[in-house]
Amino acid sequence: MSNSDVEKRSLKGMWISLALFVMALVPRVMGLNIFFTIDERPYTERGVKFLGAMLYGHFARTYRGYEPAVTTMWGVALGIIGKYLAQLGTMLWGGQEGVVDIREFVLSLPILPIDPDLLFAIRLTTVLVASLTVVGIYFLVRRIFSDKVALLSAALLAFDPFYLAHSRVVHMDALGASFMILAVLSFIVSLRQNHSRRYAALAGFATGLACLTRSPSFFLFPFMPLLSLVVYFYELEGQWNFNWERVWQLLRALGMWLAVAALTFVLLWPAMWFDPLEILARMVVEAIEYARVPHHLHFNFFRGVTGPDPGPLFYPTVLLLRLTPMTLAGAAAALLPLFRREEQGESHQFERGLLFLYVVGFTAFMSLGDSKVDRYLLSVFPAVDILAGVGWYGLFGLVVSKLGSAKWAKGRRIIYTLSLVAFLQAAFSLPFYPYYFPYYNPLAGGGLQAAKTLMVGWGEGLDEAARYLNRKEDAKDLRIATWYNQQFAPFTVGHSASLDSWFSADYTVLYSNQVQRELPETRMLDYFHSLRPEHIVRLKGIDYAWIYRVPERVPPEVLPLERLEPTSFGDSVLLLGYDLDDSRVQRGGEIRLTLYWQCLKPMEESYHIYLRLLNPVYRVWGEQSALPLSPWGELPTNRWEAGVMYRDDRRIEFLPGTPPGVYRLGLSLYDPQRQRGLESAEGSEIILGLVEVPKGRPLPETLDVQHELGADFGGVARLLSYSMTGDLQPGGEIHLTLFWQALAATDQDYTVFIHLMDEEGHIWGQGDSPPADGFYLTTEWEKEEIVRDQHSIAISPEAPAGEYRLDVGMYLVSTGERLPVLGEDGQIQGDKVSLDGGEMGR
Repeated sequence: MSNSDVEKRSLKGMWISLALFVMALVPRVMGLNIFFTIDERPYTERGVKFLGAMLYGHFARTYRGYEPAVTTMWGVALGIIGKYLAQLGTMLWGGQEGVVDIREFVLSLPILPIDPDLLFAIRLTTVLVASLTVVGIYFLVRRIFSDKVALLSAALLAFDPFYLAHSRVVHMDALGASFMILAVLSFIVSLRQNHSRRYAALAGFATGLACLTRSPSFFLFPFMPLLSLVVYFYELEGQWNFNWERVWQLLRALGMWLAVAALTFVLLWPAMWFDPLEILARMVVEAIEYARVPHHLHFNFFRGVTGPDPGPLFYPTVLLLRLTPMTLAGAAAALLPLFRREEQGESHQFERGLLFLYVVGFTAFMSLGDSKVDRYLLSVFPAVDILAGVGWYGLFGLVVSKLGSAKWAKGRRIIYTLSLVAFLQAAFSLPFYPYYFPYYNPLAGGGLQAAKTLMVGWGEGLDEAARYLNRKEDAKDLRIATWYNQQFAPFTVGHSASLDSWFSADYTVLYSNQVQRELPETRMLDYFHSLRPEHIVRLKGIDYAWIYRVPERVPPEVLPLERLEPTSFGDSVLLLGYDLDDSRVQRGGEIRLTLYWQCLKPMEESYHIYLRLLNPVYRVWGEQSALPLSPWGELPTNRWEAGVMYRDDRRIEFLPGTPPGVYRLGLSLYDPQRQRGLESAEGSEIILGLVEVPKGRPLPETLDVQHELGADFGGVARLLSYSMTGDLQPGGEIHLTLFWQALAATDQDYTVFIHLMDEEGHIWGQGDSPPADGFYLTTEWEKEEIVRDQHSIAISPEAPAGEYRLDVGMYLVSTGERLPVLGEDGQIQGDKVSLDGGEMGR
């Protein structure tokens, strides 16, 4: 080939690359701020935190999970930097002062809920990567097959609706699919072109990027050596003689690929700069656990059934429903031995086999996990599109050869014919703008069949539901409940909240995949199914969202109550029941409670809801008092409407060091302004139920202490610190909180004594009781455990004025023997410690 021919070929390749890039870019870059998908929120947050960690030099904090989604976070970070620079340029151009530091800019980003104006910036990197991937595939495929096959393959991928949909959102799947196919194609080129180290390095770079994106990309590490062995034995051409030269070339290519992949993985992930082995170990453990255990019982959905692993037919079904007829037909043609010769001689059946091996291998690999979602298989779609390009080109060649028209392959007719295939591919995808997700193969039943078979809906359509409600006259005052609030909130002008509060909202929005999986419960869904929706958001024949006007009076039996215990407070308020988040209790630290109220008649009082955590002798171990709190803010009882039900979210924190055991939840209503309560038939305070508080390990610095101590009582327990409150007056009462730390296990139940002493040694108040009122004995303590011990000391009305102390110790009731107080040298210092009690007045 002459120099001029080389220049023409290069110029032609440049123009084709530009055309492919624009063709891939345009449908992806338009309308990027129209909607927000379900999984974009956590990855947007991770990207912001990733950038913040980089800016503040906290590189170890760039580890955000096993995925590891590093390229996704880089994409968000680059988008934010670009937006910052654009804003900075506008300010400088306009002569404005007070330029904001980029760290302050990052901290001020509106991401909860996200500002739709930010979506273009944070999604743009993924769009550009996908568009460049189409170009990259063109150049790599032309080296494996031919120019025309490469052009057709790139066009099919550019308009593949599934790849198109995912390559315009903040997520891992499209990026991972892009890098994986570039890695596989580059390595095939390297193996088939004398083990080119340049292409092996390119494959390594793409592999590193893929593994930085999605943990399933580690599939490439066993797959690439397998690919090498397949190529090695194929090139022996039936002569099974060991060839050291070929083996050495193969090992060099593999070494180059592996070295560049590892280098890329480390250099582009700051968390790997300090403790790479720990990071890798965490990734492996978390990835295996995620794959083995579904998120919850309703995570998977397949053929109308929710539950555990949907089985080996799930991903083949995904291919059938998500691929276009053009891709399916072309890929089938590529795999069937319908022709033997192509324009350039060989039919490249071996290379087709390598791509087919990748598709089958990765599909089988992903089928091993219990958690299955259609997008997890996106990585094979580029390979199937390439096979489709090969198949269509070969199919046209076969037809022409049968017709005896040799000019077809050499003239413009082939270009027109191949363009027709690309046009038909675009015709299947572009009508689904701006989402592209609603596309499903019409030959497999389309969207109607998909809704019965796969989980449908990833947030698309919720923006349409919001825009429908925005057109109402009172839109700004509407209270709207929806399952995916973070995807709905950016587009509504009203007040949105989670679906937990649907019965106190004006409108409720149900979403497709929520209804498919019967979330949050069938009782609520059955109630709404009995109503007529005001509006249905329908995308390409699929019902995505149902908008219901919530009736003024909702039957109590459809409320999401775990404990239905109606209790009247006066003739104004009815407590319908409550829910208790047991998971929070088990983790320790707090109790989360949801109360459900119904207003019986309007009232002038603004009652506070007073909750107390009580032990069996009614000592308080946690409390909370506040106005009723709805998802839309505080909702005082004097604004309640008769007949309306209200959700009230509560949180009670345990006092640090609260002993484990069974506690009571007390509830009362009190108006602090009018200084009166609202009684029930049970009295001013009712007991909601029992809560089991688990054993905890509070850190010493979290204890609410006033005075440090550290006294050692006989090697059994250390009195770390104490706090004192109350009224140090004759006839008053003081409250003393002791914080003990168990030094060793003991088989003796000790009693704590507290003596209020004047300067002359007379006792004017005392208390003797086992720790925690006898409900957590010293025989139950574990070594190093910290125990909160609360006491109340009544003061004699005859107590004289003066300085007082509190003598504290431990003794055995059976013998009266006290535990000695040991000094740092182990010597006995006495049998009690004296605490400063303060000055008694008269």
